[in-house]
Amino acid sequence: MNEQQDVALAHTLHMSLQRAAAYRALARGFFYPSVEVHAEIEQLLSDLMAAHSGWPSDLDRSLHDCLNSFRDDSLELLQPEYLRLFGPIAKAPLTETSYGDAYRLLGKAANLSDIAGFYLAFGVKPSLGGGHQESLPEDHLAMELEFMSLLNAKEAIAVHEGWLEEAEITRDAMVKFLQEHLGAWMEPWSSLLFASAPPAFYNNLVQTLLALIRHDLNRLAIEPVAILSRTVDTEVGGDEMICPMSIPSA
Repeated sequence: MNEQQDVALAHTLHMSLQRAAAYRALARGFFYPSVEVHAEIEQLLSDLMAAHSGWPSDLDRSLHDCLNSFRDDSLELLQPEYLRLFGPIAKAPLTETSYGDAYRLLGKAANLSDIAGFYLAFGVKPSLGGGHQESLPEDHLAMELEFMSLLNAKEAIAVHEGWLEEAEITRDAMVKFLQEHLGAWMEPWSSLLFASAPPAFYNNLVQTLLALIRHDLNRLAIEPVAILSRTVDTEVGGDEMICPMSIPSA
Protein backbone atom coordinates (compact mmCIF):
# COMPACT_ATOMS: atom_id res chain seq x y z
CA MET A 1 0.00 0.00 0.00
CA ASN A 2 1.48 3.36 -1.03
CA GLU A 3 1.36 6.62 0.91
CA GLN A 4 -1.64 7.96 -1.00
CA GLN A 5 -3.63 4.81 -0.22
CA ASP A 6 -2.60 5.06 3.44
CA VAL A 7 -3.94 8.62 3.60
CA ALA A 8 -7.21 7.61 1.92
CA LEU A 9 -7.66 4.68 4.31
CA ALA A 10 -6.95 6.85 7.34
CA HIS A 11 -9.52 9.40 6.15
CA THR A 12 -12.15 6.70 5.60
CA LEU A 13 -11.57 5.29 9.07
CA HIS A 14 -11.64 8.74 10.66
CA MET A 15 -14.91 9.74 9.03
CA SER A 16 -16.60 6.41 9.80
CA LEU A 17 -15.70 6.81 13.47
CA GLN A 18 -16.81 10.46 13.39
CA ARG A 19 -20.18 9.48 11.97
CA ALA A 20 -20.52 6.74 14.59
CA ALA A 21 -19.87 9.30 17.34
CA ALA A 22 -22.27 11.82 15.79
CA TYR A 23 -25.16 9.36 15.49
CA ARG A 24 -24.57 8.21 19.06
CA ALA A 25 -24.48 11.75 20.45
CA LEU A 26 -27.64 12.76 18.59
CA ALA A 27 -29.45 9.61 19.76
CA ARG A 28 -29.01 10.72 23.38
CA GLY A 29 -30.79 13.98 22.60
CA PHE A 30 -34.03 12.09 21.97
CA PHE A 31 -34.16 10.55 25.46
CA TYR A 32 -36.06 12.13 28.32
CA PRO A 33 -33.56 14.68 29.73
CA SER A 34 -33.08 13.34 33.23
CA VAL A 35 -30.12 14.69 35.17
CA GLU A 36 -28.03 11.68 34.11
CA VAL A 37 -28.99 11.88 30.44
CA HIS A 38 -28.49 15.65 30.42
CA ALA A 39 -24.92 15.21 31.65
CA GLU A 40 -24.28 12.48 29.09
CA ILE A 41 -25.52 14.66 26.22
CA GLU A 42 -23.20 17.45 27.33
CA GLN A 43 -20.23 15.08 27.41
CA LEU A 44 -20.94 13.40 24.07
CA LEU A 45 -21.54 16.66 22.19
CA SER A 46 -18.48 18.28 23.76
CA ASP A 47 -16.27 15.31 22.88
CA LEU A 48 -17.64 15.27 19.36
CA MET A 49 -16.84 18.93 18.74
CA ALA A 50 -13.43 18.71 20.42
CA ALA A 51 -12.38 15.92 18.04
CA HIS A 52 -14.19 17.10 14.91
CA SER A 53 -12.60 17.65 11.54
CA GLY A 54 -13.62 17.05 7.97
CA TRP A 55 -17.36 17.73 8.32
CA PRO A 56 -19.14 19.58 5.51
CA SER A 57 -19.56 23.24 6.51
CA ASP A 58 -23.35 23.03 7.03
CA LEU A 59 -23.04 20.05 9.34
CA ASP A 60 -20.16 21.66 11.22
CA ARG A 61 -22.25 24.79 11.87
CA SER A 62 -25.24 22.70 12.94
CA LEU A 63 -23.14 20.74 15.43
CA HIS A 64 -21.82 23.97 16.98
CA ASP A 65 -25.34 25.43 17.18
CA CYS A 66 -26.62 22.23 18.75
CA LEU A 67 -24.00 22.24 21.51
CA ASN A 68 -24.34 25.97 22.20
CA SER A 69 -28.13 25.86 22.44
CA PHE A 70 -27.94 22.78 24.67
CA ARG A 71 -25.79 24.76 27.10
CA ASP A 72 -28.20 27.71 26.96
CA ASP A 73 -31.45 25.77 27.49
CA SER A 74 -31.93 24.75 31.12
CA LEU A 75 -32.97 21.30 32.30
CA GLU A 76 -36.11 22.89 33.76
CA LEU A 77 -37.05 24.06 30.25
CA LEU A 78 -36.13 20.87 28.39
CA GLN A 79 -37.99 18.37 30.58
CA PRO A 80 -41.55 19.73 30.04
CA GLU A 81 -40.74 20.52 26.42
CA TYR A 82 -39.63 16.95 25.82
CA LEU A 83 -42.96 15.69 27.14
CA ARG A 84 -44.90 18.21 25.06
CA LEU A 85 -43.08 17.33 21.85
CA PHE A 86 -42.43 13.60 22.29
CA GLY A 87 -44.57 12.40 25.22
CA PRO A 88 -47.81 10.36 25.34
CA ILE A 89 -49.76 12.96 23.32
CA ALA A 90 -46.71 13.88 21.25
CA LYS A 91 -46.66 16.74 18.76
CA ALA A 92 -44.00 14.79 16.83
CA PRO A 93 -43.84 11.11 17.89
CA LEU A 94 -40.39 9.51 17.89
CA THR A 95 -41.50 6.22 16.32
CA GLU A 96 -41.23 5.43 12.61
CA THR A 97 -44.55 3.59 12.39
CA SER A 98 -46.34 6.76 13.49
CA TYR A 99 -45.81 7.93 9.90
CA GLY A 100 -46.95 6.62 6.53
CA ASP A 101 -50.32 5.75 5.00
CA ALA A 102 -51.77 2.48 6.30
CA TYR A 103 -48.51 1.66 8.09
CA ARG A 104 -46.70 1.67 4.77
CA LEU A 105 -49.00 -0.88 3.11
CA LEU A 106 -47.67 -4.03 4.80
CA GLY A 107 -48.82 -3.06 8.26
CA LYS A 108 -47.21 -1.90 11.50
CA ALA A 109 -46.19 -5.39 12.63
CA ALA A 110 -44.46 -6.10 9.31
CA ASN A 111 -42.53 -2.84 9.45
CA LEU A 112 -41.44 -3.44 13.04
CA SER A 113 -40.38 -6.96 12.08
CA ASP A 114 -38.32 -5.63 9.18
CA ILE A 115 -36.53 -3.14 11.45
CA ALA A 116 -35.93 -5.86 14.05
CA GLY A 117 -34.44 -8.02 11.30
CA PHE A 118 -31.77 -5.41 10.65
CA TYR A 119 -30.94 -5.29 14.36
CA LEU A 120 -30.85 -9.05 14.75
CA ALA A 121 -28.41 -9.41 11.85
CA PHE A 122 -25.93 -7.23 13.75
CA GLY A 123 -26.59 -8.54 17.25
CA VAL A 124 -28.67 -5.58 18.49
CA LYS A 125 -31.37 -6.14 21.12
CA PRO A 126 -33.85 -3.24 21.12
CA SER A 127 -35.75 -4.16 24.30
CA LEU A 128 -33.90 -3.16 27.47
CA GLY A 129 -36.22 -3.45 30.49
CA GLY A 130 -35.31 -3.93 34.11
CA GLY A 131 -34.55 -1.45 36.87
CA HIS A 132 -35.27 2.18 35.98
CA GLN A 133 -34.70 1.59 32.27
CA GLU A 134 -37.66 1.45 29.92
CA SER A 135 -38.08 -0.71 26.85
CA LEU A 136 -37.58 0.99 23.51
CA PRO A 137 -39.63 -0.07 20.49
CA GLU A 138 -37.67 -1.15 17.44
CA ASP A 139 -38.77 1.92 15.48
CA HIS A 140 -37.86 4.50 18.14
CA LEU A 141 -35.63 7.21 16.70
CA ALA A 142 -32.98 6.71 19.38
CA MET A 143 -32.74 3.01 18.50
CA GLU A 144 -32.43 3.76 14.78
CA LEU A 145 -29.68 6.30 15.45
CA GLU A 146 -27.83 3.90 17.75
CA PHE A 147 -28.01 1.31 14.97
CA MET A 148 -26.50 3.74 12.47
CA SER A 149 -23.74 4.47 14.97
CA LEU A 150 -23.04 0.74 15.27
CA LEU A 151 -22.95 0.24 11.49
CA ASN A 152 -20.43 3.05 11.05
CA ALA A 153 -18.25 1.65 13.83
CA LYS A 154 -18.40 -1.84 12.34
CA GLU A 155 -17.54 -0.46 8.91
CA ALA A 156 -14.48 1.26 10.38
CA ILE A 157 -13.31 -1.98 12.01
CA ALA A 158 -13.82 -3.97 8.80
CA VAL A 159 -11.92 -1.41 6.70
CA HIS A 160 -9.09 -1.26 9.24
CA GLU A 161 -8.74 -5.05 9.29
CA GLY A 162 -9.01 -5.37 5.52
CA TRP A 163 -12.21 -7.41 5.75
CA LEU A 164 -13.62 -6.38 2.39
CA GLU A 165 -16.66 -8.65 2.42
CA GLU A 166 -17.66 -7.59 5.94
CA ALA A 167 -17.22 -3.93 5.00
CA GLU A 168 -19.46 -4.39 1.95
CA ILE A 169 -22.14 -6.20 3.97
CA THR A 170 -22.15 -3.44 6.56
CA ARG A 171 -22.30 -0.69 3.95
CA ASP A 172 -25.16 -2.45 2.14
CA ALA A 173 -27.11 -2.65 5.40
CA MET A 174 -26.47 1.05 5.98
CA VAL A 175 -27.78 1.92 2.52
CA LYS A 176 -30.92 -0.19 2.89
CA PHE A 177 -31.65 1.03 6.41
CA LEU A 178 -31.36 4.67 5.37
CA GLN A 179 -33.36 4.07 2.22
CA GLU A 180 -36.21 2.07 3.75
CA HIS A 181 -36.33 3.32 7.32
CA LEU A 182 -34.37 6.16 8.93
CA GLY A 183 -34.09 8.31 5.81
CA ALA A 184 -37.73 7.68 4.84
CA TRP A 185 -39.66 9.30 7.73
CA MET A 186 -37.49 12.30 8.62
CA GLU A 187 -39.38 14.83 6.48
CA PRO A 188 -42.92 14.45 7.95
CA TRP A 189 -41.52 14.03 11.47
CA SER A 190 -39.25 17.09 11.30
CA SER A 191 -42.03 19.18 9.74
CA LEU A 192 -44.30 18.40 12.70
CA LEU A 193 -41.48 19.16 15.11
CA PHE A 194 -40.61 22.53 13.58
CA ALA A 195 -44.30 23.50 13.41
CA SER A 196 -44.56 22.89 17.17
CA ALA A 197 -42.22 25.76 18.13
CA PRO A 198 -39.54 23.67 19.87
CA PRO A 199 -36.94 25.29 22.15
CA ALA A 200 -33.59 26.13 20.58
CA PHE A 201 -31.88 22.88 21.54
CA TYR A 202 -34.50 20.58 20.02
CA ASN A 203 -34.70 22.77 16.95
CA ASN A 204 -30.92 22.60 16.46
CA LEU A 205 -30.77 18.92 17.38
CA VAL A 206 -33.18 18.09 14.56
CA GLN A 207 -31.45 20.46 12.13
CA THR A 208 -28.17 18.67 12.90
CA LEU A 209 -29.71 15.24 12.48
CA LEU A 210 -31.24 16.22 9.12
CA ALA A 211 -27.88 17.59 7.94
CA LEU A 212 -26.12 14.35 8.94
CA ILE A 213 -28.70 12.13 7.27
CA ARG A 214 -28.79 14.22 4.09
CA HIS A 215 -25.00 14.11 3.96
CA ASP A 216 -25.12 10.29 4.17
CA LEU A 217 -27.88 10.07 1.56
CA ASN A 218 -25.75 12.12 -0.84
CA ARG A 219 -22.53 10.31 0.07
CA LEU A 220 -24.09 6.91 -0.58
CA ALA A 221 -26.25 8.04 -3.54
CA ILE A 222 -29.47 6.98 -1.80
CA GLU A 223 -33.02 7.96 -2.74
CA PRO A 224 -35.16 7.06 0.30
CA VAL A 225 -38.60 5.49 0.01
CA ALA A 226 -40.24 8.68 1.24
CA ILE A 227 -43.03 8.76 3.82
CA LEU A 228 -45.13 11.89 3.37
CA SER A 229 -47.50 12.07 6.32
CA ARG A 230 -48.35 10.92 9.83
CA THR A 231 -50.36 7.74 10.29
CA VAL A 232 -53.77 7.94 11.92
CA ASP A 233 -53.57 5.20 14.56
CA THR A 234 -56.94 3.60 15.32
CA GLU A 235 -55.54 1.28 17.98
CA VAL A 236 -56.08 2.40 21.57
CA GLY A 237 -52.70 3.39 22.93
CA GLY A 238 -51.07 2.64 19.59
CA ASP A 239 -49.43 6.04 19.44
CA GLU A 240 -48.22 6.05 23.02
CA MET A 241 -44.67 7.18 23.48
CA ILE A 242 -42.28 5.75 26.08
CA CYS A 243 -39.83 8.20 27.63
CA PRO A 244 -36.52 6.34 27.92
CA MET A 245 -34.25 7.37 30.75
CA SER A 246 -30.97 5.91 29.52
CA ILE A 247 -29.44 3.28 27.30
CA PRO A 248 -26.37 1.15 28.00
CA SER A 249 -23.13 2.05 26.34
CA ALA A 250 -22.12 -0.20 23.44
